[in-house]
Amino acid sequence: SYSCAAPVVAGDLYYQGFTFCIVYSRDYGAYRDNHAIVTGGSWTGSNTSDVAIAVSSAIDAGPPAISRATGMYADIHWLMAWSERELGTGASSVRSRRISYSGSGLSNAGIVAPPTTSALYFDVSVSDATNSFPLDSYRTYHAITYDDRPSNESDAFVTLSNTSSAFGAAELQVVEHVDRTANQDNLVAAATPGHLALAYVEEGSVYVTTVEPTDDTFGILERRLLVAGPHVVSGSLVALGLVEGFGGSSLGNSMLLWTDDSGGTTEIRGAVVSLPSERYAGGEQYCYGEPNSTGERGFLYATGGRIPGFPHQLHLESLPPGNFGYFLASLARGNLPGAGGSQGVLCVSGTVGRFGVFQVGPDGQFERTLDTAAIPQPNGPVLGQSGQVWNFQCWHRDSASGLPTSNFTNGTSIQFR
Repeated sequence: SYSCAAPVVAGDLYYQGFTFCIVYSRDYGAYRDNHAIVTGGSWTGSNTSDVAIAVSSAIDAGPPAISRATGMYADIHWLMAWSERELGTGASSVRSRRISYSGSGLSNAGIVAPPTTSALYFDVSVSDATNSFPLDSYRTYHAITYDDRPSNESDAFVTLSNTSSAFGAAELQVVEHVDRTANQDNLVAAATPGHLALAYVEEGSVYVTTVEPTDDTFGILERRLLVAGPHVVSGSLVALGLVEGFGGSSLGNSMLLWTDDSGGTTEIRGAVVSLPSERYAGGEQYCYGEPNSTGERGFLYATGGRIPGFPHQLHLESLPPGNFGYFLASLARGNLPGAGGSQGVLCVSGTVGRFGVFQVGPDGQFERTLDTAAIPQPNGPVLGQSGQVWNFQCWHRDSASGLPTSNFTNGTSIQFR
């Protein structure tokens, strides 16, 4: 015998005749598994079926999450994800599966986060799908988010999923290049036509980081927008993006709701976040460095269309105001702490070009146009080629304990199409 719990229902984004998918957990006492019911608008009928998604007496499956449907007519399907723990070894993992309108799984349970005994995954959520990306073979993307508690801190992770696989798992604090000791949890994602708004609770406040899928990974467009705080109840945050507006117009807004306990009683509060629809993420962030004299880690990100010969913008944040720096460019990544006697980590290697000496503004920011038809290299500028991945970083002056030194930002990779 068993009891049923944790039901979640998802509809059909294209409104094809009241199509729903209901996912839920069955609790057998010693273990739990997950099931899905697909219905064509009634509780009985030819299109109604109960599908076992994660069934094993050796596995304890966590509550399921599900997206709204994608596709039309016979191609309607949903993306489902959940965490699970192996009862024998204690290993924790995150898995996903697509469910079709017919009730059958389109694929076997895919691995989102591989089994590990050094962490416990929980609080899994799934975004709706973005619009298709012409430069990425017209793929649509979902974000699967989950939390990980390897110690006393909670870490938030993001994995992208297209129609065939999950990939690009990343710890959000590493991608944002911020302090990893703060609790970052209750991560949820809202999909809009071309972006994903990643909202989370950190130390009682709600933040939003906007990303865009780029070649089976993602790049940041806007980082750590403070929405509310500091009395947000962790675990209460939910998000929904607006993918299609009236008349088929696409809108780039997402709505956030949360519980606030700043008064004598708790309240439900919310905000609508407008995403930077005029920009395109030009690259993927990588490499985790050290704080500079501001107490923050310098952050580099790129915007642009990823087509060789067209200009990109390189954006810098959280640098020591008034100090000088320059950019580095290379076809090879690196990870060398203390390079050149610095306080940071060198994230490029091999043949490295240096260019664009600048002075940081009073707000700790700087922006420069990158000519992708003339990327600086030691033997002269070169044209970025389709298929190449170029890596960029900033090296800047700094001080430590009153003595002059230098530091680095994170790295950003641009894959040209």
